[in-house]
Amino acid sequence: MYRFQFRDVHFIKTMISKNTRDLLIIVLIAVIFWTAFEVYHAHVNPNIESNYKSNIAPITSDLNVDTIEGLKQRIRVEKIKE
Repeated sequence: MYRFQFRDVHFIKTMISKNTRDLLIIVLIAVIFWTAFEVYHAHVNPNIESNYKSNIAPITSDLNVDTIEGLKQRIRVEKIKE
C-alpha cells in the first residue's frame, strides 16, 4: 500500500494551477459565508406560526351597501385625446 509522504505535497501543489487554486479558495470562502448567513438567518427570524393567531383578525361577512352605492355614483374622468 502506498504511504503518503511530505514530498508528495509539493507534487500536488504543482499539479494544481494557480488559477484553479484561487478559484477553489474563493468558492470555499463563499460556502463558509453562505452557511454562516443561513445559520444566522434561521436564528434571528422569529417563528411566525407561534403568534399568527393573535395578529390576524377574522374577516367579517357584512356587506357595506353605502360603499357600493358610492362606487356606483362615482364620476368617471376620461383623458382628453389631443
